Amino acid sequence: MRIQNFYFYMFLSLFGLVSSDEDYFQSRACCTFKGPHFEDMEYTRIISLNKIAVLEYNHTRGSWIGFTPYTIEIAKFWNLNPFGTSEAKALCSTNLGYIQILSNVTDIPTIRVKSVKQHSGGHPAMLVCSAFNFYPKQIRMIWL
Repeated sequence: MRIQNFYFYMFLSLFGLVSSDEDYFQSRACCTFKGPHFEDMEYTRIISLNKIAVLEYNHTRGSWIGFTPYTIEIAKFWNLNPFGTSEAKALCSTNLGYIQILSNVTDIPTIRVKSVKQHSGGHPAMLVCSAFNFYPKQIRMIWL
């Protein structure tokens, strides 16, 4: 954990305006990968107090944004001394190999073909083909 994060967490927990047993602090980070080989990466980090986002870092934008008067000042300070870039590389780039392995995971579909009679009775029965439990969701079915 970076020293700036530690000081911020300590400040919020010790000197925060809200101090009851029901209040909580949450920091969550997310890596989003796009492109056929996951070459486009976006790292976001959201800091929340009591389920309300107060700070956000976006790797693509390269800056922090505060959502309250107090956190706007914190964001200005953190933007002068950026530390999110190394965090994005550490979290996202390190796990890219695992994500590429997971992208190759496939499940073979379960296929069922059944004969269904028409309600009117005047038409011949027709075949219905269904596919279940497969991944990825894109599938092409061909009747021969």
